[in-house]
Amino acid sequence: MKPRSMKSKQRQQKAGPRSAAAVVMVCLSCVVLVAGCCATVPRAEKYFDRSSPHQALRMFQYSIETSQYDAAYACLGAETRAQFSPTKFKFAIRFAALEEWDDLSLYDFIVEGRQYPSLDVARIIGEGSHGVTVAYLLDDEEGTSVEQAVTMIEEQDGLWSLDLLRIKGVHFP
Repeated sequence: MKPRSMKSKQRQQKAGPRSAAAVVMVCLSCVVLVAGCCATVPRAEKYFDRSSPHQALRMFQYSIETSQYDAAYACLGAETRAQFSPTKFKFAIRFAALEEWDDLSLYDFIVEGRQYPSLDVARIIGEGSHGVTVAYLLDDEEGTSVEQAVTMIEEQDGLWSLDLLRIKGVHFP
């Protein structure tokens, strides 16, 4: 019996430094994982402004994709904000659907779409309001780009806003 206990002591002594190294590695891995998960996404206002229809739409798109709903809500026109509280807006982004796109969610429409500045068509939207319809493209199941119009409105302060209510075919819950 004595030789066995000597061997187990030797094993414990040998395992000691390796165990400590393993514990240190696990702790470092946890620190790196936690630090990576806690990194904040840059605020939309850092990279985008609402000085043009394209910048406002890009800001809105980035804000939705990064869950910065307060910044996205600020991109909405006054008429749209009157229809949606911030809470109802968050709900609508997740659960509204575009019927013409086989009930594609509004979130996917916003995040997956892209715009081409050369396809802008300026037109008058209403009394005293200048608006731009931005061609917003999505790829359908066959990979064909299909255009959907998004109306941007120039507000009195010169900033551009998205008119969420004028997106054709959106069904709000």
